[in-house]
Amino acid sequence: MSDREYHGKEDEKQAEKGDEKWHRDPLSAIVWAAILIWIGVVLLIGNMGLLDNLSILGRRVEAWSFGFLGAGAIVLLEVVVRLLVPTGGRWEAPSFSLPSCWASGWGR
Repeated sequence: MSDREYHGKEDEKQAEKGDEKWHRDPLSAIVWAAILIWIGVVLLIGNMGLLDNLSILGRRVEAWSFGFLGAGAIVLLEVVVRLLVPTGGRWEAPSFSLPSCWASGWGR
C-alpha cells in the first residue's frame, strides 16, 4: 500500500469520526442552534428598539444581558433533558457550568 493510499484512508476515518460525533449527540447540536437563533433574535429586537423599556426586578436590561439570560435558560433546559433521558448506561458530564454562571450573574 502506498503512502498516498494510507493517508487517504486515514482522512476518510477522521471525516467519519467528525460526522459520527453529531450523530451520537444531536441534542448538543440542537442546543447550539437554539442559542444562536435566540441571540440573533434578541439582538435584532434590541436594534429595533423594542427592548428599551424592558426591566427585570427594577433594572434596565440590555440586549446582550437578555440574550445571555435566554441562553442560560436553553442550557438549563438541556441539562433537564439530559437528566431525564437515559444515555444508554454510560455517564456523561453535563455541559452547563460556564453558561449557568453567566445566567446567574456571577460573571459580572
